[in-house]
Amino acid sequence: MRSRGLIVVLSVLCIGIAVGAAAFFFSTHRPGRSGVTANFAPTVPTGLFAQPLSSSRIKLSWTASRDDKKVIGYVIYRDGKMAGSSETNSYTDTGLAPGTSHTYSVVAYDDQKAPSMPPWS
Repeated sequence: MRSRGLIVVLSVLCIGIAVGAAAFFFSTHRPGRSGVTANFAPTVPTGLFAQPLSSSRIKLSWTASRDDKKVIGYVIYRDGKMAGSSETNSYTDTGLAPGTSHTYSVVAYDDQKAPSMPPWS
């Protein structure tokens, strides 16, 4: 997508653990409780869309993730580094240099801090 000198390359994180699998599984032991509690990580955010707002600002939006508990937020990565976070399925990135190209990725987190996909993948 190109607008007013701002070039954006979008990427949507996807996983292929097994056919039909789209989540990591975490087991946690909660102090004071017996046994192990299962926690499935949120689904990977999909449909990442960029809307240029100016030569230095861009609004990102995506389809909200689902989770067996509760999705509490998203972390947005620009060029592999954390750019910010959002409690909703949108984020405005500011302070971008005109004429530069960026790659964005979004990771969802649930109330157990389980990521939809590790940010280093």
